[in-house]
Amino acid sequence: MSKGSILGAVLVGAVALGAVGYVAVTSYWRPVMPSVVIDAKEREALGGSNQLIVIYGERGSDPMHSGPLLPDERISGCVFYQDQCQAGAARHELRLDGSHRQSLQIRRINGEGNPIVATVVWTGPAYPAVVRLACDFRNPRLDQACAKVS
Repeated sequence: MSKGSILGAVLVGAVALGAVGYVAVTSYWRPVMPSVVIDAKEREALGGSNQLIVIYGERGSDPMHSGPLLPDERISGCVFYQDQCQAGAARHELRLDGSHRQSLQIRRINGEGNPIVATVVWTGPAYPAVVRLACDFRNPRLDQACAKVS
């Protein structure tokens, strides 16, 4: 074999490996907790709080659960800027799971137990990159205060 054909084979192998890596990263390298965007026009019911705690149940844990985090739960927080609060995504991992039940628990930060102000449960693609919610915190039913819009 000539040096040119060996170099050509190495280049083809490197390009193929890069293509496989790109497909794996873009298809299966998912955030452990998605970015959560909360649009809320009626924030008065939050009692002046402009910060929220967001708890994501990657396996659809009971969103009304209180106490220590469960093994499938991830936690983040956000601060409102105008009418939107955005919690950043957590670290990324290789995930091959299919569609399953997931949940979000939204808590108001107030120093008095941080009460639950909304819950959302859905079944959909595993480990979404972004979950967008439209919320009306005046709604007394926690399971109806927010709706998943994407």
